[in-house]
Amino acid sequence: MAISPDINRQTAADASDLSGMASARFSRLATVRLFVLSHIASKAAEKKYGLLAGLRLTEARMLLVLGNFGPSTLERVMREMSLEKALASRSASSLVDRELIRRRPHDIDGRAVELSLTERGRGVFVKLHDAILGWNEEWLSVLEYEERATFFICIEKLICSARRKASEADETLVVGADF
Repeated sequence: MAISPDINRQTAADASDLSGMASARFSRLATVRLFVLSHIASKAAEKKYGLLAGLRLTEARMLLVLGNFGPSTLERVMREMSLEKALASRSASSLVDRELIRRRPHDIDGRAVELSLTERGRGVFVKLHDAILGWNEEWLSVLEYEERATFFICIEKLICSARRKASEADETLVVGADF
């Protein structure tokens, strides 16, 4: 396809070809593919968590973090889940109201909030944990053993790179701020 330098002389077929190429390039962007995968997986998990325990996705994940790591500060939970403070606080409040977790001042740093599972929360955690192991295996079953290993290596590299880039962007915003 030869595209004329004069945009006014391009045919509809030329424009369609360009649009198709741009669309294909966009669809192959790593960030787009990761977003699509994350969105589909999150929607499926939200549905399963809702059916299994009547929880929203962030609530279920918060229980899973606390069950796996034990009592933790809200800041640690936020870091593990990559959550904004407002959403983490709302999820924690909902779980406290349902008596699945307890919230109290941290022993050492009274400004920090420590979250921990209640007995009832531990029971829900066990149910969620067993289910998530099954779902994880189901999702990964389409990959051969070597592909799984490569997948996890690549994901970890991408996470580290994204965190570095986010940190650099934060530093640029602070340094470059001229108000």
